Amino acid sequence: MRGPAHGVYSGRRARAARTLRWALLHYGQGDRIRRRIVRMLITGIVPHEFREYSKLLRRVGLEEWGPVIEREAPVEDPWVARYVRYLRLHAK
Repeated sequence: MRGPAHGVYSGRRARAARTLRWALLHYGQGDRIRRRIVRMLITGIVPHEFREYSKLLRRVGLEEWGPVIEREAPVEDPWVARYVRYLRLHAK
């Protein structure tokens, strides 16, 4: 096996999401981040670092994506349901 373990990349992605939470983002950047995270959620892709992604989504706001998440997220997956509940309670 060559290269770093998969967990290293997960940590880097989580750290990048934490850093972006405190960055000054332009509207276009926030929209791109919002769209990407919501797509991950509605396709059921919820990696370990999604905890940080959900906090980042909370920071940039849901805007028009709230109803899309409610309608299309596969809530039969317990991890997806967990983050849908979190965003319902805490994101605008």
